[in-house]
Order: sequence, then C-alpha cells, then structure tokens
Amino acid sequence: MTENEANQSAEEQEKKVQSEIEETLAGAGIGMWTMVLMNDGRSMLYANKKMNALLGTTDDLSPEDRYVKWIAGITEESQQATAEYMETIRRDGKAEVIYTWMHPTRGLLHIRCGGVRDRSFTDGIKVRGYHQDITAVRNAEQAHKEELREQDSVIEAVSSIYFIVWIFDLQTGKVRVIKEGDTFRKPAQNADYEAGKTIENVINDIYTNFEIKKDDVILIHDAVRPFVSEKLLERCIEQTVIYGATVPVVSAVDTMYIVENGILTAMPDRRTLYSGQTPDSFRIPLLKSALDSLTSEEREFITGTAQICMLKGIEVHTVEGDSKNIKLTTTRDLMVAEKFFEEETNE
Repeated sequence: MTENEANQSAEEQEKKVQSEIEETLAGAGIGMWTMVLMNDGRSMLYANKKMNALLGTTDDLSPEDRYVKWIAGITEESQQATAEYMETIRRDGKAEVIYTWMHPTRGLLHIRCGGVRDRSFTDGIKVRGYHQDITAVRNAEQAHKEELREQDSVIEAVSSIYFIVWIFDLQTGKVRVIKEGDTFRKPAQNADYEAGKTIENVINDIYTNFEIKKDDVILIHDAVRPFVSEKLLERCIEQTVIYGATVPVVSAVDTMYIVENGILTAMPDRRTLYSGQTPDSFRIPLLKSALDSLTSEEREFITGTAQICMLKGIEVHTVEGDSKNIKLTTTRDLMVAEKFFEEETNE
C-alpha cells in the first residue's frame, strides 16, 4: 500500500468513526452545532442532521437564518440563563446550561446545551457544542416531585393534628373519643391558646368540662400513627387502670450503638432496648399533678408525656405494642401505610 493510499484509508476510517459517534449521540437525542459570532455583526449557526431535527430546521437553511430561528425559540423564562451561558463562554471558554425552547411542531422542549470556545478563531467568537433534548427526563422528574409533594401534603395534614384524646368511663366501660366541635373544643374557642396544642391545655380543658374521678384515664395518641388497633387501646387502658402510667413498646430489632463525635463508644444490650409508640396513657389526676409540679427549667426540655412522669419519679410501665402502629414521618412510611390500608380493606 502506497503512502497516499494509507492516508486515504486513514481518512475514511476517521470519517467512519465520526459517523458512528454522531449516530450514537443522535440516538441519545444529542445534536452537534457550531456557532460563529463574527466581529462584523453577523451571527451563524451550523448544525448536523440531529441538530436540525431538534431545531425543526433543514440542511438547506442558511446558517444566519438558523441562528435567528434558535434565538426566536428561546422562551422568555430562559432568556437570562442563555445570555449568562454565552457570557460565560466568552469569559471562561466553556459553559453548560439547561433551558426551555419552543419547537415549531413539538412544542416546549427542555434542552441541555454545552459549548467550548475555539480560541484559535480570531475574526469573532466560534463555539462548538452539543444540544440535547431532555424533555422526557425533566417531565418524569416533575411527575415524581408532584407525587412526593402530594404524599408530603398528606403527611403534613395528618401531622397537624397532634393529639387525639379518649376518655374512659370505668363505670360504663366505654371509651369516649373527643372530636373536633365537641364540648372539649368549645370552651377554648375564645382562649389565648390553641386547645390541644399542649397536653397541659388538654388536661385543663378536660377539668373544665368533665367531672374527673381519681381513676379516670386519658390516652394521648400521635395522630400520625393511624393504625392503632382496638386491642392495643384495650391493653393500654387495662394496664393504666392498674399502674397509673403506661406506654406501648416493641422490641428493638436493629443493633444499636452509642456514638460520640462519629466514633462508636458503646453497644447496649439489645434485650433492654425498645421502640416507643403511643398512646401514652395515664390516670388523669396523676398526670395533672406531675404537670403542675414541673419547674420552668424542666418544661424547656420535655419532649413527651412519659418523660414528665419519669422526671417526677412516677413509674411508667410498658404495654406490648403493635408492629402495625407505625408513625408516618417519611414518604416511605406513607407507602407502607397504603399497603396496610389495602390489607385492612380486603379483610
């Protein structure tokens, strides 16, 4: 093979590789372009076949008209972003931007565009780059965000109700649920606090509206645990009548560590560790007495009603919890809850 034939073969091979690269990029929705902004004011946009398809243009369109068509398709919301993109290329030599562009037949497209300046070009600014249609990806991301937003709004709505309170009548053996609009709410309508915001307000409202006996029981339940069962409520009431203060718990299943400054310092015996649930249950007079005796310092770091009793030396007994009595705090919890709901519906 002569040197000329070898050079010709190498050129053909290079063209073939270049063609294969362009086909691969086109398959990913990526078009290639070259933009030339001349010092005399002329602006031109050259495009390969895929780029023309993304712009809705043809090969026979002049580079000047193609540039005008690209500029005209940039949406108002993306004009500032694309202007900053071009300025960054002028200054730094390269840049990337995501913007929206109005295609003549396909409508609104989401585009990822990147370019690199050719510093060897001296008659103006010459930039080579790519143009990728990411509309499907952006739409999928938006749909996923909407789904998460809908799930979060459900969790937030449920979480806004902090307390659900039951009154247990020992004489009749009935549990009364205090609901919105019942006598529990009415006395607080003109008060300077939100009834139900704190357990102390709840207790005060109960004493205002009910004649409380020494063995009356209150159950305080976290409303983001919607799968509390009747059997669990019965266990809590029965044990609270006996002991005065109870909380439902379930055995810890994970290995637990104590960590300080990112370092494991201890591994407690898992047999002594439990996960707490609600309802926290108390004899009402016992809880009121504990609340009334709290100091201002103690009130600052209290995070739960069981903690109030522990601070005051009151023994809080445990009740066997329920694995379905989960707390909805993440979108994953909500998905698990939907499965539980389906199971209950089908039973």
